[in-house]
Amino acid sequence: MKAIEITKILNTLKDMQKDTRRKELNQYSVETLEEFAVYIWSSRAIRKESFFDLLDDMLNERVYKLQKSFTWTPENKDRLLIVNDKITKIFEKAYDEAIAIAQKLEEEIITGSGFAKDYEIKIEITPYTCSSTEANDDCDIGIVLSGPLDEYYPISYSFEHDDFYLCKYKKPIFLDTSLNWNIKYFNRAFDDHYIGYGIHALLDTSMWSFQDIINIKQIWADVKVTHQNFEEF
Repeated sequence: MKAIEITKILNTLKDMQKDTRRKELNQYSVETLEEFAVYIWSSRAIRKESFFDLLDDMLNERVYKLQKSFTWTPENKDRLLIVNDKITKIFEKAYDEAIAIAQKLEEEIITGSGFAKDYEIKIEITPYTCSSTEANDDCDIGIVLSGPLDEYYPISYSFEHDDFYLCKYKKPIFLDTSLNWNIKYFNRAFDDHYIGYGIHALLDTSMWSFQDIINIKQIWADVKVTHQNFEEF
């Protein structure tokens, strides 16, 4: 479809009432919805932020269509469990790193030996359905899924100086194995398995389908530290 035609359709959809728009989106195939989503995400011809609401509805409709046709074959189940394990392990590595950084900052705050009087540490986990060695043309919709709307990361966690001692005794929900998230989305397909909150969080966005999750090939973890100082007078 030509860019000028896509732009015209997107502007029409954007201006529709939400219920009318959803009915209209239902008429499009998964492939067309992906083409529209990629265009919104990558085009310089439109102001991306003004189309975020439409993009959200578009990705929701895409997930709805994909979920209807998905089946839990033994291979698909095995693959999801692998991704589930990888997300948990990389989050654990990032959390250990965050706690180690926080410990040093706590010492700095206690002794007054450095700049920090407070801090914020944020963990952001980003899964990709393509690896860094693959051509972008092969994974466009994956880039849309991995680029969070309005900088929202489904798998994220943050804490501050005041939270530090609580962090030492209470695990983040992403690492709390006393809670099994093999519910709600799986229709008893994983009753005998542990599903972590990371998978649940992706599905909760209504942007990631089962097919997308089992297609994950790479997971990045960012640990972002904000050092803070202040003066009282």
